[in-house]
Amino acid sequence: MVYRDEYFQDSFFGPPAVARPLMVSGAGVHLTDIHGRRYLDASSGPVVANIGHGNERVADALAHQARTLSFTSPRTTRHGPNAEFVARLIDLAGPPFDRAYLCSGGSDAMEAAVTWLRAEAVARGDASRTRVISCRPSYHGGTLAALAWSGDATAAAVYGPLAAPPCHIPAPLTYRPAAGTTAEDSARASVSALESAISDLGPENVLAFVFEPVGGVASGANVPHPLFFTRAREICNA
Repeated sequence: MVYRDEYFQDSFFGPPAVARPLMVSGAGVHLTDIHGRRYLDASSGPVVANIGHGNERVADALAHQARTLSFTSPRTTRHGPNAEFVARLIDLAGPPFDRAYLCSGGSDAMEAAVTWLRAEAVARGDASRTRVISCRPSYHGGTLAALAWSGDATAAAVYGPLAAPPCHIPAPLTYRPAAGTTAEDSARASVSALESAISDLGPENVLAFVFEPVGGVASGANVPHPLFFTRAREICNA
């Protein structure tokens, strides 16, 4: 197998400092590289292999669908598996969720959600609503706007000017809080910053506040204190 790590460009900010291992197989939560070394896939890739590698049930379903029907555009047609999936998803979500918009990944979903919000704002006569508030640190995707919303100072500086200027508030971090503080203190500081950001931007200009209920690559599986969710909802509803 021909493999040269320098052929890969997997970051917008330059090549990796250390060569990546070349994986050849996976089983359950483990990966095996070309030299036979075994690794624990602790993050299931970027959280896309949550049910494990080499899952026979999934492999059989993929093979069956590929042989039956590859793709039809949802703009013009429907097909059985998607119809069943959407019905099940709506049933699990419960009221008030009664429709589903299917996306190809997290970045796509983030941009689609904000696109829907923008369309609704314009339809209601609130065309001034363009600003999106997010947390720092956070990660919302690798597409242009999602990079700008992500709480990464380097990404925001490079890509933020190409999208609507992002506004970041401190994330409600719970792991290793500063000396003399608690996770609840962190949550209170974040929602206080959210209130200030909305006031500074002008409530009539704010389209959305986006955050990670469970943090990913940026915050190490951070789960905010419950107070954060309650107060953020109250502030956004005000």
